[in-house]
Amino acid sequence: MAGKPILGYWRIRGLAEPIRYMLKHIGIDFEEQIYTQGQGPDFSRSQWINARDNLGLSFPNLPYLIDEDLRISESRAIIQHLLQKHKPEFLGTTQYEKVLVQQIAGVIMDIKSYIDHSCYNPNFNKDNVVQDVKDEILKIAKFLGENKYIIGEQLTWPDFFLFETLEMIEALQHESIGLVSEKLDEYRNRIGSLPGVAERIAEQRLPWNNTSAVWN
Repeated sequence: MAGKPILGYWRIRGLAEPIRYMLKHIGIDFEEQIYTQGQGPDFSRSQWINARDNLGLSFPNLPYLIDEDLRISESRAIIQHLLQKHKPEFLGTTQYEKVLVQQIAGVIMDIKSYIDHSCYNPNFNKDNVVQDVKDEILKIAKFLGENKYIIGEQLTWPDFFLFETLEMIEALQHESIGLVSEKLDEYRNRIGSLPGVAERIAEQRLPWNNTSAVWN
């Protein structure tokens, strides 16, 4: 009998939390390998550094996935594999939908990457970061329109990344999503109520970022 897939990542939400939401929602039983960064001033990464070359990964990086004989890193590769195996409709069901999914995923992940990296900037300012991404969030709100999910009635994997991005923005500046777009706030509540996602939210939450960040 095949073992559970193993998702390896830091002890933070970061890039892995949307994948965790997705796995929980789909009902994929998985294990986690958690690596903890040390406290300052050194912020040691030794837990990961000591393990990374012994995992059989061609390109050692976090997050990674071990699923039977498959050992891969990079978020998108992990998502593609899991969904092709367990939930292909989350990749889009037509060629047009698949293109839309990849397009919006790129936009969302760029926004999330900007926010994530900003949290490690010594000059980090919550309000400035939220203001910096406001125009892109407005574009997403316009794209979403009256849709239930990003591309319409079908839930797809970028929905989990958009939800986590909106959650992070809301944590940076309370009630900011509702001020940008009431529809986007309703969407955020809708995704947060999904089976598996709601259960994940109810668990003890991990920090947003590693110990070396200005804002955790």
